[in-house]
Amino acid sequence: MRVSTFVRDLSDSGLRWLKQIGIDDVVLRLEYVPEYAESGCLQDATLRELVDRFESFGLRIGMANLAIGHLWDIYFDRLGAEQQMENVCLLIPRLANVGIDLLGVKQNNAQYLPPASLPGRATGRGRGGYVRRGIDLTEARKTMDAPVGPVAEETVWAGYHRLLKSILPVAEKAGMRLAHHGNDPPIPEYRGLPHVLRNFESFDRLFSEFPSASHGMTYCVGTRYESGENVIDGIRRFGGSKRIFHVHFRNVIGAIATTGKYLESFLDDGDMDMGALISELRATHYDGFINIDHIPTLDGDSPDWKMGSSWLVGYTKALLKVRDPISL
Repeated sequence: MRVSTFVRDLSDSGLRWLKQIGIDDVVLRLEYVPEYAESGCLQDATLRELVDRFESFGLRIGMANLAIGHLWDIYFDRLGAEQQMENVCLLIPRLANVGIDLLGVKQNNAQYLPPASLPGRATGRGRGGYVRRGIDLTEARKTMDAPVGPVAEETVWAGYHRLLKSILPVAEKAGMRLAHHGNDPPIPEYRGLPHVLRNFESFDRLFSEFPSASHGMTYCVGTRYESGENVIDGIRRFGGSKRIFHVHFRNVIGAIATTGKYLESFLDDGDMDMGALISELRATHYDGFINIDHIPTLDGDSPDWKMGSSWLVGYTKALLKVRDPISL
């Protein structure tokens, strides 16, 4: 297992900082690349330049993430769906050709629907006053909107089918693995849109309907805890069947299923024993990335949370040293 993080600052100083705090592997959110943000695709030359640039700083792009803005038409079967599917099908082998063999597929999270908002956004304070962020469903219900109107759950499932029928054969041929992240917040409906990938049962359905070995999940331990399900049981369930391709690593306080709200925290300051999760992942022979996630805010931190990220990387590397020493 290796610690990874998202890349937010693509400048020279930003990439040097990643290396300085001990990062070797990064996850590239493609929306930060202007060419992709505009078109939904990338040319071979652009990808080669990106990989070479990261490698010049001693960094590997281990995973790329699709942006939801370039998937909505597919999910909702709108006019641009064919173009979006064509773009993803062109992008997959191009990514594979430069050594990026893991692609994150953005779920239909309603928080990304325009106008961008997050009904029920909650904040709290941790030790010394650091800022925790989360969701309070009681507050969310007071301000909940429905920007696309009512949508049936099976309509959303049809969107997933539309996407996967198009891109999964391309991924299999290219040697690309597709990783689905569950919905956040993990509740049946948010802003009028069904959040269908909200529990273990829904992932079982996804993998039974598309059982390819190239098809797996980003196992977000925070989201799974928020859902009220047993996080370790989920590692055994999906790690045992080799469906965990990627891990998002964050701790939280509270679960929607029991309290109707949650707040994200630093790794040693929440409800879960994060070391136990590392041990369980090792028991399933998981050997991928442990990606720090949803950074709490420290006083005086930069807008892209460099201080908080540095703390999380150091703590996670220490956990791996103790719980999975062969990884380091």
